[in-house]
Amino acid sequence: MKLDNSQLAAFSSVIREGSFEGAARKLHITASAISLRIKQLEDRLGQVLIMRGAPCKATRAGLTLLKFTEQIDFLESELNRDLGIFDNEHHTLTRLPIAVNADSLEVWFIDVMEFVQKQSHVIFEIRAEDQNHSQALLKDGNVVAAISVNPIAAPGCQVECLGLMRYIALASKTFEHKYFASGLNTISLSTAPLLAFNQKDEIQHAFLKLLTNEALTPPVNHIPTSNAFLEAMARGLGWGMVPEILAAGLADARGLTNIAPEYYLDVPLHWHRWSFNSKNLDLLTVAVRKYSKKILIPYQT
Repeated sequence: MKLDNSQLAAFSSVIREGSFEGAARKLHITASAISLRIKQLEDRLGQVLIMRGAPCKATRAGLTLLKFTEQIDFLESELNRDLGIFDNEHHTLTRLPIAVNADSLEVWFIDVMEFVQKQSHVIFEIRAEDQNHSQALLKDGNVVAAISVNPIAAPGCQVECLGLMRYIALASKTFEHKYFASGLNTISLSTAPLLAFNQKDEIQHAFLKLLTNEALTPPVNHIPTSNAFLEAMARGLGWGMVPEILAAGLADARGLTNIAPEYYLDVPLHWHRWSFNSKNLDLLTVAVRKYSKKILIPYQT
C-alpha cells in the first residue's frame, strides 16, 4: 500500500505539535486542510490514528505509523542534504530527537552534541527522560536513539553497553545531623525526606533497598531540574543520589556530604539507536562511545 506523503506529514505534525492548529502553522496550510488529510489517511488505513484532545495523541495504530513516518522524515532529510536540495530552512538540517537521562545530560552528553554538530548539519531535540523509561520513547518512534538501563534492544533497534554511572548519597551537613545523628537505619531512613526528580526517579528507593533490604516509603520532595535539585539538597530539604563524578565539587561548592560513604549504586547505561544505515546516527554513536568512555566505569560481564 502506497501512502501519500502530504498525509503522513500532516499526521506526524499533529502529533509533534499536539494540535491540528499547530500542525497547520508548521506546514503553512489551514487547519481544515490538515483535518482533511488526516481523515483521508485514516480512511485509507481503516483505523483511527489520532486521539483528539489537548494535546492530540497517537492511538496504538498511530504509534506504529508514527515510527514509520519519523524514519522516513529522518532519512529524507539526510538525503536532501546529501543532494543539496533545500526547499526551506527546515530541510537544511537533520533533526535528531534523542532521549537522555538528566544526569548524563548534566555530566557528559553536551560534549556529544558539540562533537556531532561540528561535523554535521543537525539540530538536536533532547527529551530528558529517566533511564528506566527512555526506551518507551524509542519503541513509539518519538526518538531515534536513547540512553537506557535496559540491555535488550527494541524491535528494529540495536543496543550496546556504555558502562556504569556510579551514584552516592549526599545531603547537607545540617540535614545529616538532624536525621542521621544516630546512624542510617530503617527508622531514620523512613523518616528523613528524600529528593527525586519526578515519580519515575527510582534511584533513591533502589539505594534504600540496597542499604536495608526493605521497601521503605519515606516522604519525597520532587524537584524536576538538576540545579534546583542540588539547591534543595544544600538547603536541607532532603537527601538524594548524585553521580560520584560531581560529588567532590559539590562538597566544596554547596557544603554537601556523603551520608553513606561505604555504599554506592552503579547504574548500567546502554545506548539504543535505530538500526538502519544513517551517517548522522553513526556519527552520534561514535561520539556517545567516545565521551561516555571518559566518564563511565567499564562494565564487567
